[in-house]
This record gives sequence, structure tokens and C-alpha cells, in this order.
Amino acid sequence: MLFHDIFPRSGFHSGNTLPSPARAQFAQAWAKAETVATKLGDSHSTGFWFAQFRSLETAGLPDGAVWSAVAQGLEARAAGRLQRTTAAGYAVGILRRTARA
Repeated sequence: MLFHDIFPRSGFHSGNTLPSPARAQFAQAWAKAETVATKLGDSHSTGFWFAQFRSLETAGLPDGAVWSAVAQGLEARAAGRLQRTTAAGYAVGILRRTARA
């Protein structure tokens, strides 16, 4: 599975930290994940987004799908279209649809 099919607040993260060796090894993916979580205003989702970036790195694919989903989530929030979910939840939905396509 390319994208992990879990919701950001599902408990995937462990305090949104990585052990020091893993943090050093995957620093770029972790930095991207922190950036996404900050943009979405959902610091609890850092672990989830980290898993998405690592999945893409492992598959040798560009991370454009994640950034596109995040941008769409932020756009939907700014336009007031999010009534039953957050920007993070909206972005996750986009990734799920992308993975199924």
C-alpha cells in the first residue's frame, strides 16, 4: 500500500517523536512531516505524515501527491467548505482516493 490508510489522530504517532537514530536517518522526511502538520494546524498528525513521506521515499516516488492533498485541504478550509472535518482529514481523504485510483 503506497499511502497508509489511517486517520492522523488514530494513535499512529508516539508523541510525534522518533528515536534519535531514526530521526537522524530520516531527517528529511520528518522535517517534511512537521511542515505539513504545522501548515494544517494539527501537530498530532506528524507521525502520520512522516509515514506517508517514508512510503513515497521507499517506493522511489515524488512527494507531490502529499503536497497537493495538503494544498487542497488548506484551500477547502480557507473557502469555508469544511464543515464535518479538518483540513488534515480532508487531505487524508484525498490521499485515500489517490491510493485507490
